[in-house]
Amino acid sequence: MKSTSSQSQSQYFILQLVIVTISIVLVVTSILYNNSPRSVAIFLFLLAAGIAMQAVLGMRRGGIPALLICSIAILIKQFIGAWEGDNLEFNLIEVFLMAGTFILVGRFNDALQTYFEEFADAKQQLKILDLQDTSVGLIRSAIGLLRLKEEVDRAIRFKRPISLVLILTSPPADRDWSTTERLSVMRTIATTVKDTTRVLDIPFMASEDKVALILVDTEINGSNKVINNVQRQFINSRIITRSGLSEPLQEHAQIRFGYAVFLGQSSKSFDLMEAAELSLQRNIEMNTGAIFQNLFIDWEIIGESAIFQTILPSSNAILDSSSPSISAIENSNNGSS
Repeated sequence: MKSTSSQSQSQYFILQLVIVTISIVLVVTSILYNNSPRSVAIFLFLLAAGIAMQAVLGMRRGGIPALLICSIAILIKQFIGAWEGDNLEFNLIEVFLMAGTFILVGRFNDALQTYFEEFADAKQQLKILDLQDTSVGLIRSAIGLLRLKEEVDRAIRFKRPISLVLILTSPPADRDWSTTERLSVMRTIATTVKDTTRVLDIPFMASEDKVALILVDTEINGSNKVINNVQRQFINSRIITRSGLSEPLQEHAQIRFGYAVFLGQSSKSFDLMEAAELSLQRNIEMNTGAIFQNLFIDWEIIGESAIFQTILPSSNAILDSSSPSISAIENSNNGSS
């Protein structure tokens, strides 16, 4: 389909170019036939100026200058006495051919400009729709956010829970990353998340230093189990340095988490990504010293359960990383909406 469309566009441009060429030949012939040797150069100059203007400006912006050039040609013919008598018909044909050539060149320019604009738009769309960030191995941010919107809409429609986890990775306090080291760390994070989570979970790059993880049909307790597995794997993960050494991830990165969950039913509009960002900022403030955040989790909880009558005590949600049995508790300040 695409090759057929490209071929037809090529044929269209070739046809227009042939028509423009024929028109130029006809108007040049007309100028040579209708005018004296002394005035031919003037009209050929006017023709060349009009074609150049139309080729640069196009029909939309070059229409008035082209009309002005045609008017100048008529005034010159009247001044030299050629715009009268038996020559009038041939001079009218010459001016009409000149005007028609200007129109054809302008339309050709407009068609080319439209083609190049569409090509640039299509190229930009391809960049946006390039599904995977190959340097890290995760879905790109634009596609991930689109998937998040689709999954949130689905959760609202079917009154199902959905959770979102943000994993912020930054260099240790006493050092900075090189570009190569940052990519190595993010690849390790991405690989660990993909290998540890379930098939139905959707990890993607939220930014160059942040991984987002969509946990569909998953409420707080289920999310905690997934996160607990991810955290344990982070502790055991290693990265390969430029020198070829295998070193623990925790020597190269600090990791902080943000958590948001929609319980399945809410009377208010909400932004799950924004809620997870709020949780992330609070957890950054609470976990100032540790390499990996592993004690306190401040959830952003949205709505209420439409199916399960879950009772959440009024205290902070705590993740016990040493036990697979994890207790998630709603912060009293983040009451159900």
